[in-house]
Amino acid sequence: MYLALKHSHTLFAVVSILFFNIRFWAYFSKARPKLIKIAPHIIDTGFFVLGIALIFNRYYHHAMPAWLIVKLILLVGYIFFGIWAMRQNNPPKKRYVGYFLANGTVIAMLYLAFVKPIIF
Repeated sequence: MYLALKHSHTLFAVVSILFFNIRFWAYFSKARPKLIKIAPHIIDTGFFVLGIALIFNRYYHHAMPAWLIVKLILLVGYIFFGIWAMRQNNPPKKRYVGYFLANGTVIAMLYLAFVKPIIF
């Protein structure tokens, strides 16, 4: 069960990150179609639900490690910066800053997921 959850979560993560980057560059200066506005919510909900399922599957009887708590905080940052980057009424400079900060939080989350450092 754990491996199925892990691989599904990883797939949704890759799709979410790729879709965010494609949407940002493809629709930077023009309005996005309705389907392009709805699809990220479906993808990110699946990603989030699978992540929660992984946490309960893996750490149900144990305390969550510090790196996972930091990763969850970075996920909130990714959502915030992603919204900031995709907001059409923001000036281009702000959108670029949001885009690079969102991708920076993704890199930090990937680091935590692969290395799992002891933080505290």
